[in-house]
Amino acid sequence: MPSLACAHGPSRLVSPRPHGTLEENLASKVEVVAVALNIKNDEAQRLGRELSDLTGESITTAVTTAIRERLDRMRADREAGEQRVERIVALGRQIADAVVGSGFGIDDLYDDRGLPT
Repeated sequence: MPSLACAHGPSRLVSPRPHGTLEENLASKVEVVAVALNIKNDEAQRLGRELSDLTGESITTAVTTAIRERLDRMRADREAGEQRVERIVALGRQIADAVVGSGFGIDDLYDDRGLPT
């Protein structure tokens, strides 16, 4: 280490003692930087520019809005599909309850020879 001469005698340059682990010290020095979306598809770039021109928005805003709108549609479609399945299952339960309550059974579907009636 280099030493410095001062009025009270020589002193050494000492770096401050780090606190915590190496990872914590490094993490405190790291600056978070936004990562750009790098689109390497000519059609996607052309569509983004065209959308930007039509909306008067920046390409970033136009593409972000387009992605958000598509995600909203996809989520709504998924929810609609889940609700459709729930309605079908509920209808199946209603039919099963009606059949069980009627006294109608599998044997009523076939005749004595095992053929459908």
